[in-house]
Amino acid sequence: MRLIVTRASPYARKTRAAVIELGLEDRVEIVEVPIRLPQQSKPDVEAVNPLGKIPVLELDDGRLIADSPVIVAYLDDLAGGGLIPRGADKWRVLTLEALADGCMDAGFVLRMEQLKAEERRDPAEVAAYTAKIERTLDRIEQEPHWLAGDFNVGQLALACALDWIVFRGLVADPLAGRPRLRDWLAATRGRPSLAATRPST
Repeated sequence: MRLIVTRASPYARKTRAAVIELGLEDRVEIVEVPIRLPQQSKPDVEAVNPLGKIPVLELDDGRLIADSPVIVAYLDDLAGGGLIPRGADKWRVLTLEALADGCMDAGFVLRMEQLKAEERRDPAEVAAYTAKIERTLDRIEQEPHWLAGDFNVGQLALACALDWIVFRGLVADPLAGRPRLRDWLAATRGRPSLAATRPST
């Protein structure tokens, strides 16, 4: 099967790291494509995912698995588990994944503003989406249960979101005043899956 990604995307990084975490490197071919803006044509990606979005997983029989949470869930099932716990704890982990993905979504809006000429940027838009990220990180900082337990898909998504926000300079030091998050990320960045997939242009 083929996992189509771009190197800098935090969503794609989450799926690439999941492949490593789950020991599926020999079963999943990673295919990197160039970074392109949403309005640009992407025939290589659109041939697999009609939305033209990455990451996308193409199975050996040509079937499509789209969107990073669905891709990671599919890979987790394929590997017999490892990132998504069973039982009641599953919902805490998937909620953290959704919160982290929401930070990526807000960051994407900020990134699009960042790419505009300064006179065309919308300060109200920047403030609103920055506040979404700040509120979410504050909530995670204040509630230790999000970072507890074995490494999971929620924590994987959070590490990818934080590293990408720092990499793109989207929020001024998202770890400032959040010592629990800072210490957790410093300890987590050494995982082989994250070390091998650090964001780069």
